[in-house]
This record gives sequence, structure tokens and C-alpha cells, in this order.
Amino acid sequence: MKQKYVLTAVAVVAVGAVALGTVPMWEGTNSVKQEETRTSIIEDPVNTETEGTGTPTPLPTTAPVTGISHTDSYEDLYAQVKEWQNNSSYSNVQPRIMTVEESADAAGTDSAASNSSMAATMPEEPIDQEYGFDPSSEGKDYSTTTTQEELIDEADIVKTDGSCIYAMDSKGTLRIADAASMKLLCEINGENSSDYKEMYVDGNCLQLICQQEDYITYKSSIDLPSANAGGEKNTDGVRTSYSMPVTTVTVETYDISDREKPKKTGVYHQDGSYLSSRRTDGRMYLFTSYTPEVGDSADQLQYYVPRCGEEYIAYDHIYLPTPEKDFSYNGRIYLVAGAVAQENPDQATDVMAVVSSANIFYVSENNIYSATEIWNDRETRTEIVRIGYRDGKFTDGAAGSVVGELHNNFSMNEADDCLRIVTTVEGWDKDYSNFSRSNGLYVLDEKLKTIGKIEDLAEGEQIKAARFMG
Repeated sequence: MKQKYVLTAVAVVAVGAVALGTVPMWEGTNSVKQEETRTSIIEDPVNTETEGTGTPTPLPTTAPVTGISHTDSYEDLYAQVKEWQNNSSYSNVQPRIMTVEESADAAGTDSAASNSSMAATMPEEPIDQEYGFDPSSEGKDYSTTTTQEELIDEADIVKTDGSCIYAMDSKGTLRIADAASMKLLCEINGENSSDYKEMYVDGNCLQLICQQEDYITYKSSIDLPSANAGGEKNTDGVRTSYSMPVTTVTVETYDISDREKPKKTGVYHQDGSYLSSRRTDGRMYLFTSYTPEVGDSADQLQYYVPRCGEEYIAYDHIYLPTPEKDFSYNGRIYLVAGAVAQENPDQATDVMAVVSSANIFYVSENNIYSATEIWNDRETRTEIVRIGYRDGKFTDGAAGSVVGELHNNFSMNEADDCLRIVTTVEGWDKDYSNFSRSNGLYVLDEKLKTIGKIEDLAEGEQIKAARFMG
């Protein structure tokens, strides 16, 4: 069996190598609502005797992913986060990541701001009479975003559907122009406080991805000891507040059936910094990176549990792969994944988080693969997490690793339910007298266990490009 997979992989992979040179080493949702609202001033009970405290009961609407370990309670997750902090050799300087909708001085103005931020700008000259979006034009001869998989769309800052050109800048100004005459049809002006990343255009659906950073203020009360002889508590207490930095990724969805007058149909928020995304079958899969902090107790979910929309991810949809020989990542960063359908763009159909500092993504028709490199005294390894998905729901998962490091996402490919991956392996011998470099080709099954491999390819060289055919 192993020999069969090895020979097959060799026949279909094309690898480019160059001479030796230095290379840098380099979730209806699965969530629970907290009493806080998505504004910049939040009532947060921090005293365990204050009314309304306690950990919310998880209310997932989908079953947990199988094949990968999840936490059994928020208390267990909190204990793990504390252990990470106590045993960490580095200081966590990344901002606390949490959903925020608006600043304190703009509370209640969100809908008005959204309406005023979009203005249709008509060209002075008449539009080309031949202009008109024709869905049947899809699939005809025009350029699209270069994608790794034919059925999986990837985001970009410039798109076309054959009839119009869509161009977006980092400030969120999106211009739609008639492709034939290049006349401006309209502009959509983004929020000034957001950093716009990428976008998708699919038929009459336009989705913009942006990231915001702000501060959110939590208000609470603390009971003080009473001066009464009986030692009764002062029921009035004192009001306190504290602010935390937040980072949120937002997906803005528009109906562009009328290219001259786009209409915003929904806004979805997800905790974290933007990593990547994919879109297929009318659904976007959004990936963000979230770093937990340690508060005073497990009840303070805002410190260590990411939110999707207005809800915290349920504890049994937060996954910590069990360390073993083939997977040993012990960091404290979550990969947060949310699926958003265009017919219900205000919330995710499924959400999950897995402990992984993923930075390379490959998405096939049925699986999401995320990868990250780790280093130890012996070797460099690429650790991989697989998340199965279907119809906007996450189904199963696995974790594993191979020796070496990836060049990019094109170094991964799926065929016959197996992952094929090529890596470059480099390092020094035990006495640091000799540096070596070579390459390897590995075939992993659906549990990410290696079932075939060829190593020591092109010694002294490194992979610069890889393509899998057939």
C-alpha cells in the first residue's frame, strides 16, 4: 500500500529546485450568549457573588467535530490557558482579541453610519448602452483570480465577473466600473476605522473583509466590607471599569443585483486577526488568529474565549490536539474558523477554534488544511490540522506533521482522500560542523498519518515551486 502511494505521488508532482542558498527559518452557531451586548461599554460582573455571574451553559446547534480532542468545560480551558501563561518563556504582547461593534461615543449610530457610508456615484457621461450584468456570461472568456482549486474561490482586491470590474483599496473604497466602457457605476465607502483586506464577487453577492482595532470598556461592581458590627456586606458596592484592546474581522455582504445601487444585506464579526478565507457553494469560510489572556476567573470568558457574532464559542467546539509523536505544538494561539452563508450573512452557520498558529492554508472540496512550522533542537517540522467541512458545517478533523518546512500552499494537494505534501529539510549535524539540505515528498491519510514518503530528494537544493497534476 505504501509503495503504491509513493509511486503515484512521484508521478504527479512537479517540483522546482534551485541551488543551495540560505532560507529564513523561520460556528445557528456552536456558541453561547453572554449577557454583554456588542457595544464598547459592557456590564461585566466580576464578583462571584454579583447577580448574573456564572459560566453560561453551552448551546451548540451542531455536534462537535470528531477525530480531534475538545475541551470538556470552560473551567478546563481556563486552566489550560493559565498553564500556558505560567510556563511560557515569552511575553504575550498581542492585543486581546474580541468582537467590538462600535466606539462608546458612537453607540446607537451603527445603522445610520452604515447607511451614510455607502454612496452611489454616477458618472457624468451616460453609461455604455451595452452595459448590463448577465449571469450567463459567467464561465466565458475573462480573467478571474488565480486559485489553487477550481471550485474554491480565493479573495482578492480586484475582481471581475466579465461585465464589471470591482477594485478595492485598503481604506474600503470599492469602485464598480463597466468593463466595456470603464465608466464608474458606483462607489462603496468603507468605515474609516477599518483596514480593508480582500473581497469576493459571486453573481449578485459582494463580500468585503476588513479588520478593526479598538478598545472595549467593561463596567462592574465590587462589594465592600460593611462598617456594621454584624459584618454585613454593603449592598451598594462601588462601580469599577476597565478597558481592553480588541481586534475583530468583519465580513460586509452586499446585494449588487443593481450594480449602480448596492444594498448592504448583513454584517458578520469574528474575533481575531485576519489570516485567510475561501468561498465555495455560496458560503465563505473565514480564518482568524486569536490569542487568549488570563483574567481573574473562568467566568470571565471575554479574556480567553473568542466570539463569533454576538456569541462566545462553546467550549466543546474549542479543540486542543493531544500532543503525540506526530503533533507536538504547545503554543497558545487559536485558529478560529467560521462559515457564513450569503443568504444569512449576519451569523455563522458553524464556528470552531483549534489551538494552532496556522499561517499556510490549502482548501480542497471537502477539507481545510492549515499548516505551521515549529523548530526544536533536532529538526524543523510542519504541523498540519485538517478540518472537514460540508454545506457550511465542520464535520471531522485530524492533526499530524511531517519533517521539513513548506514553501507555500501550493506544496500541498489532496487526491483520493490523501494529502500530498512536499517540504524542504535543512539543519546542522550534532557538532554543528556540517549544514545539509534536502527535500521530501509525503503522503498522509485522512488521519494525517504518513503512509508513503520519498526523502533526500535534490540534496543541497530547496523547493521553489511545486505543482500536483492528476
